[in-house]
Amino acid sequence: MYDDLGYDTRKGVEGGFFSRPQHVGARRRVAGTALDAAPFGARTCASGFVPRNERVHAIYNRSVGFVLLLLALPILAVVTLLVALTQGRPFFYGGTRIGRDRKEFQIYKFRTLDARLAQEITGTKVLPKNSGIETPIGKYLRASRLDELPQLFNIVRGDMNIVGPRPVRRELAAIEEARNPHYAIRFRVKPGLIGPTQVYMSHGTSKRLRARYNYKLCTNPVDYRQEVRLFVSVALAVLGKSLRLIGERLVGVNPRRKAADWNLSFACASGLDVTIWQVAGFELELQHRTLVSEGHMLIRTRHGLRRAAVRLVPIAANPGGMTHRAEPLNDIASHLIDRYLMDDPVIAPRPPRWKRPLTLSQGPDKTLVLAKVSGQ
Repeated sequence: MYDDLGYDTRKGVEGGFFSRPQHVGARRRVAGTALDAAPFGARTCASGFVPRNERVHAIYNRSVGFVLLLLALPILAVVTLLVALTQGRPFFYGGTRIGRDRKEFQIYKFRTLDARLAQEITGTKVLPKNSGIETPIGKYLRASRLDELPQLFNIVRGDMNIVGPRPVRRELAAIEEARNPHYAIRFRVKPGLIGPTQVYMSHGTSKRLRARYNYKLCTNPVDYRQEVRLFVSVALAVLGKSLRLIGERLVGVNPRRKAADWNLSFACASGLDVTIWQVAGFELELQHRTLVSEGHMLIRTRHGLRRAAVRLVPIAANPGGMTHRAEPLNDIASHLIDRYLMDDPVIAPRPPRWKRPLTLSQGPDKTLVLAKVSGQ
């Protein structure tokens, strides 16, 4: 079985990363380059980015982009008004990005950051988590992805496609190319407003994982049916997430419910399996308050078990009752926590239908099962 992101659930995330076989595409080989010896196979888990016909693909993107722009005009007007009332001018951010064949163009977004601080912090890197430099409404716009809507103008102009790898700053591209010899494959196609890496991965997912996934997509042909399915799903998800964020702002989030939804537990290297009572980001509450150990956070999903390798570090008592902080030991662990527990992806995965029971029971010698996690 395979989930939305293409994880092979029979192998687990470590063994079957991005290997969904349903979308086998004809690999576009680049003769005489290092790409011929790329370590990734021809399989991919979504529509590719390589146009089958350049002219048809350009007409398709501009036409659909124009229709989407007309449909989005009321939302653009409302957001512009909110930005004007809460933070004043400028309403939009324009930054230089490089696209196909490394051509520079100006990308447009709603302004969400303090311009001076953003320039200092993000000169040669992406914005770190919890930077605290968002404008009053900027945090909401970034979380809901509504700040990206002005890029519909870029699509109509022909700078971007609807679906493709995200455009990057030249400084970041130079850094990533030095780390990854296959990174430059993304410049053979136009960048996109959306793409699987933006939809299913969080803002904080490492560039290495994004580049690995994008490589597979940049070497496979476009599947228009999958593209349409993707941007319809994204439109519905952005609308739903925008409303949900407003609701969470008003009533808050129950950290115990999230732990119960994913039936979270921590498996120590020694064999001890401890149930996680509640979770808020990378902070957890365990019964063993002094436990210091490396192991795996176990996330039970609809498509199988996800194992995030973490180190647990006790933290000082706090009003929320959290006892430990989980420190990811690799990029995949950080990605899994962001994807399943932080609600950061545009299309977040749905929890399994089965929920943890509401009784506290003692299991075998080395297993502690805590089921009273609902808080209701």
